[in-house]
Amino acid sequence: MKVSGNDGISTAVTGSVVYANQPQNAADKEVKKEEPIKIDISQEGREQYRKSLSAHNQAKMGMESVKAYKNIIQHLSMDSDFESKFHKEAEMVSAAAGEKGTTMSVQGKAENYFNTYAKMYDEIVQGYEAGTRETYVSKEGGYTRLTKEEELSALDKAFGKIAEEFEKRETVNQNARNIIEEGFKKFAPYRKTKSGSTTAVADKEIKVDSTTTTTEKDSKESTSNIIEGISKKMINAADLFKASYGKSNLATLLAGIKIFG
Repeated sequence: MKVSGNDGISTAVTGSVVYANQPQNAADKEVKKEEPIKIDISQEGREQYRKSLSAHNQAKMGMESVKAYKNIIQHLSMDSDFESKFHKEAEMVSAAAGEKGTTMSVQGKAENYFNTYAKMYDEIVQGYEAGTRETYVSKEGGYTRLTKEEELSALDKAFGKIAEEFEKRETVNQNARNIIEEGFKKFAPYRKTKSGSTTAVADKEIKVDSTTTTTEKDSKESTSNIIEGISKKMINAADLFKASYGKSNLATLLAGIKIFG
């Protein structure tokens, strides 16, 4: 039997029915184990129950508590929020460079991450000084409001992670480029011209290699030197920024700090 209520929840109940004063015989007197009650709640019913429960809780909390709760949710921060902002800004700058037909160098990417850090640092400090910034995090089943120092510490932690991941990623990319270039040179003598001759190509490429090998080697070494330890250079720049913060405006401060001196 299925029972439906106004809340949209349908309940199916199975079992036996016993009438009063019903004639009984020996077999009827035997106690029979009934089937368990089965309840089937539709998806609509579950959703309506959730909404009604939420409304009930809000009514108990009172309007002021509800406003406070909504304010917390609006300013709730996740551990990955800062990291997401770093990645989003990097993607925007990279896309802008692509539209101009250029690609960002390793130095350019590192400086962009640092500039993003500086802007977020300034945004946090200015927000707290103006009394307009509120940030909450989930903690021990509830929510707690961060102080300026706690949020700046979270920003430093996120930037350190970003810098380390950036160095690892660029190291892998550079190694991959080196492997591809070495493979290209190895099989260059076997490539054919349109006429089918391999000798002309080999001779030509050997001559080109003799004049460019030194330049390419220097370029590779330079790039490798830039990548190695780049995360530490980025963090050092951030430390210098914090030590100098407030002594001049943001633009002037950034212009005076160089990751690659």
